[in-house]
Amino acid sequence: MQNKYYKILFLCLGISSGIGAQTYKHTTLWSRLAFQKEIKSWEFKLEFDYRQQNDFTKSLNNPIQKPLMRWVRTYTTYNSGRFSHTLILPNYIKSYRLVGTKSDLNIPNSYEWRYSFFEEYGLPYKKSTTSLRAGYEYRSISSDNISRRAARLRIRLSETIDFTEKSSLNMTFEPIYNISPNKPPNSFSQNQLALRYTHVFAGKINFTTGINHAFIKRNTLVEYDMANAILCNFVIDI
Repeated sequence: MQNKYYKILFLCLGISSGIGAQTYKHTTLWSRLAFQKEIKSWEFKLEFDYRQQNDFTKSLNNPIQKPLMRWVRTYTTYNSGRFSHTLILPNYIKSYRLVGTKSDLNIPNSYEWRYSFFEEYGLPYKKSTTSLRAGYEYRSISSDNISRRAARLRIRLSETIDFTEKSSLNMTFEPIYNISPNKPPNSFSQNQLALRYTHVFAGKINFTTGINHAFIKRNTLVEYDMANAILCNFVIDI
């Protein structure tokens, strides 16, 4: 099962990386600080995301030259056997354009309220867990005094391998699709492939690092963004 999963991941990565039509490459940093509290079958989490990107006029490799995103969100999850039900609300985002060309510098920032719900099923093995998650995002976006509504469907397949009680490796593949209302010209929004390593310190602090590869289709239908993100996340149990 795991070998087949790895092959699918690398095949998808190879397909997305091989598309060369007007593709803009980016190097980004996704950093996060989260506080988490578990009460019986319930889990509550408060997250602060701080994301940066390279400035293509100066470097393609420095991920901290320009802002990309500022994000605050809360998770409420109820775990029931192999299923988990997650509501992400409130969810506020300030987004800056992924800059691939000089014309992107003129696109104004956007501000978004996002409302999300996810259902996930996990299948545990002796040293690993295979999970499938599906969810819906409703988005209220404003930019330059213009407001619009949008929505996306997200499907995520993941495999987590436990090395010890305190360390694990996680691999995910997540396609994202634009749906009604106000569906844009591109039904396909993006693919995300991620490889993450997590270690628990002192039983309270979870540190995660890794790489997230996002292949994004723009509304023009002939332009793509290929963004490689360095991950640096801390989750503190309270």
